[in-house]
Amino acid sequence: MTATVPCNAVEKLNDAQSRTGSLLSIGLEPAFDYLPDCYPQTIEGQAQFLSTIIRATSGFCCAYKFNLAFFEALGVRGASLLHSIREKLPSDVLVIADAKRGDIGSTAKQYARAIYEELNADSTTLNPLMGFDSAEPFLEHSDKLNYFLVATSNPGAADFLLAGDLYLRIAERVRDWNSRGNCGFVVGATRDSQIRAIRAIAPSIPFLVPGLGAQGGDLKVTLREGASEGGPTNLLLHVTRGILPARSEPGDIEEIIRQKTMSWNERVREAITNAGPRMSVEHEAEDLLKGAGALKSGHFQLTSGLHSDRYCQCATLFEQPELADKVAQRLATVMGGTGRIDTVLTPAIGGILWGYELARQLGARSLFAERQPGERFTLRRGFTLAPGERVLLAEDVITTGKSVLELIPLVEAAGAVVVGFAAVADRSRGGFQPGPPVYTLAKLAFDTWEPAQCPLCAKGMPIDKPGSRVMKTSSTA
Repeated sequence: MTATVPCNAVEKLNDAQSRTGSLLSIGLEPAFDYLPDCYPQTIEGQAQFLSTIIRATSGFCCAYKFNLAFFEALGVRGASLLHSIREKLPSDVLVIADAKRGDIGSTAKQYARAIYEELNADSTTLNPLMGFDSAEPFLEHSDKLNYFLVATSNPGAADFLLAGDLYLRIAERVRDWNSRGNCGFVVGATRDSQIRAIRAIAPSIPFLVPGLGAQGGDLKVTLREGASEGGPTNLLLHVTRGILPARSEPGDIEEIIRQKTMSWNERVREAITNAGPRMSVEHEAEDLLKGAGALKSGHFQLTSGLHSDRYCQCATLFEQPELADKVAQRLATVMGGTGRIDTVLTPAIGGILWGYELARQLGARSLFAERQPGERFTLRRGFTLAPGERVLLAEDVITTGKSVLELIPLVEAAGAVVVGFAAVADRSRGGFQPGPPVYTLAKLAFDTWEPAQCPLCAKGMPIDKPGSRVMKTSSTA
């Protein structure tokens, strides 16, 4: 059951956000790669630099986050440094110990004691994968805020958290643990489609959002998709390297850090103003297609044999791997909760890249079927399907759906099961209704004509045949 009353740490965070006008969390990491050349390259130099960061940012942020690994790597002196720097922090901001702990109950109890009683942190980060008994010793500190890893910003999140929508199941379970109002989520800013899906599951739970600086997260999208109904105050935006000077940068280090922090606050305020309403998945996908130059005008013969004055060339989309990854993430989010998918099967060649990207997001195998003109689709290159295997049939764009429908006998002959269809865009105008669920991002209302009724052919306009499937063409083509 989701709590309606926030814990003391959440109230402290909200008060700090209101007082400072900032949503920023500032990272404190004694990393020698970050230490400016003008400081001694020692632990003492680290102490001086971290103190400078605190002085420069005090009053311009609502939280500080210790990355405990950097202190622990320095041994006994690192532990001493951690506690001495803790004493220098303002008492009216949230103090986070970034520990990512997760262990059996008896061990978790000691971790919680170290962080909440010895270090006197207000908050920590936790790994939820060992379940409730590993989280309970932290949750019993009802005045503290516990941020659970849900969808992290690192590439390896695709291995487990994103595969099969594990991140959504984590979000749902942690939401149910929130009876004391002291649960939060860590959601990376590079995961904007996941931010939207998680916020839908947990409308009021606080998010800690790393990945905005050096990792390249989109600030405006993060604010738009992650804000709760009451505004962006349930977002804590974390920066570390983004406010630090270059190692050899000339000038007053404290002033450089202060100016960079103020600049970040201004960027956040601008982004809040310009973020706009939350965009529907369908409109966002159409914008992505337009931005990639995938939506074209002219006279086209589609793979189905129909003619049209518009064409969606998804191959253009897949020229840009980052964009293709983003589109596949979106559809994987739309498909959340659809059950296990073992394999994504596509017709060659147009659907191959799309099927691969989607399978990667779903944690499934990627196969493609091939055929010669006049023949049925077959699996070649050693590809096989097993009895009972759950197969998603995918195509980049669906008009009549003829290609993916022709894959069904191939799946059924192997004793496998078709669990659904997936496409970037559906231009069937509701005509593609095969029975199993159909998942698409954009619905494109393109006019299409049989060749004999095509007004563009009647005008003698030259025709382009961008589809990949070999077919017989009309004389006007």
